[in-house]
Amino acid sequence: MSFTIAFTVSCQREHYLRRALNSWGRVRGIQDAHLLFCLEPTRTVHSPFPMAEFRNFLFRNFRSFDIRMNEQVLGPTGNTKNAMVTAFTVNPDDFVILAEEDLLVATDILEWFTWAQRYREDAQVVTVSAHAHRSTGQPDQAVRVPWFSPLVWGTWKDRWQDFIAPGWGGLPDNPGAWDANLRSRIAGAGLCTLFPARSRAQHIGQVSTLTPGLLAEYFYGASTSTCFSPDYPPQAFTEVPGDSLELLV
Repeated sequence: MSFTIAFTVSCQREHYLRRALNSWGRVRGIQDAHLLFCLEPTRTVHSPFPMAEFRNFLFRNFRSFDIRMNEQVLGPTGNTKNAMVTAFTVNPDDFVILAEEDLLVATDILEWFTWAQRYREDAQVVTVSAHAHRSTGQPDQAVRVPWFSPLVWGTWKDRWQDFIAPGWGGLPDNPGAWDANLRSRIAGAGLCTLFPARSRAQHIGQVSTLTPGLLAEYFYGASTSTCFSPDYPPQAFTEVPGDSLELLV
């Protein structure tokens, strides 16, 4: 199965983006995926985003990609929605993965999302996540949890159109917290996210574009996985009961 992977790019943290794309370049099956990049406008003339170098890097490393520059700065909530809407417009396979510039991924992440397609007709599963904060589980285990993680996730077009998009937005006191809003809505509706018992994504964004100083340090520590490995062999996954693991979010 091929996927569309939509990336949100702030154009402010190139050092993270380089590391993230290097990890995606090692993913098995990445040459069958289409990469869509939704870039925020460069905010300073003194440090413009190196677009030519970026495009050349993509040409060297990936078979299919598209770069879209936003007309105005949308911020995390707006650009995430924009990336998903754009990806579902061009995606022929009815499943979109959302990635970010400060997230490393494991070599088998597309194999994980491919296995998860068996839940296409399971209406309880709204999203599929690649991230686990901590876990006592095994690399080949999966679990459904009434929770959501924004650290590399995917969903089907009907879930996006019927449930996720209609309630999209941040919180009244935090417009950027679209993930907390979606997390609350999933739990409140009695729905769930499918998680791997061992993380296939790692957050490296110690310097944030959204939160300053000590608050950024707190969120970084709270989202750094203790059960991530960059390399997993091909394997078959098995869903296990949620209460069988010390998990995870």
